[in-house]
Amino acid sequence: MIKNKWKVAFVILAVTVVIAVIALFISLRSILPEAEEVPYTESERTNEQGLVEIHSTKAQLNELILEATSEFQEETPYTVELLSDTVEFQSTFRLLGQSIPITINFDPEVAANGDLLLQADSLSFGFLTIPSEQAMQLVKSHTELPDWIVVHPSESLIEVQLTNARFDDLYSFRVIDFDLARDEIQVEMFINRD
Repeated sequence: MIKNKWKVAFVILAVTVVIAVIALFISLRSILPEAEEVPYTESERTNEQGLVEIHSTKAQLNELILEATSEFQEETPYTVELLSDTVEFQSTFRLLGQSIPITINFDPEVAANGDLLLQADSLSFGFLTIPSEQAMQLVKSHTELPDWIVVHPSESLIEVQLTNARFDDLYSFRVIDFDLARDEIQVEMFINRD
């Protein structure tokens, strides 16, 4: 008789834990933002010749990214790092009073017009797996990014619009080659005449 009481108690406990986990998952899903439908549209490449052609490595570009991102980290700190074949974004988000780490790995691709496209490849949100669209919406909603970095949550895509960025209101850039596996990054620099 005592054996059966322990079995019943164990089954009740197991069912309660499963229900609690399901309820937690459902409540977290309702708290996370829905992905905005902002589709990426490809721009044409200009025929303008670059003023200077720049060759770089991952290590050099990581130093530049670290310096540049430090300006845009007032509310939510984040890091962006070029790895062996992916671009990794790391940050933390406050959810239900807890800091939850998020890591997104991107596959880089050069767009026809010379911008850089970062397609979400893998992601982790604490110990949970959430849809990449919602993770990208969190990045868009809670991370202060320069206006030339456009997040397209519904496509799990970040568009780095170097061709529209103005550095010192004088220079802009166009990516020619972005091959992390070979450690070859090639960019053209332009002087803006407008």
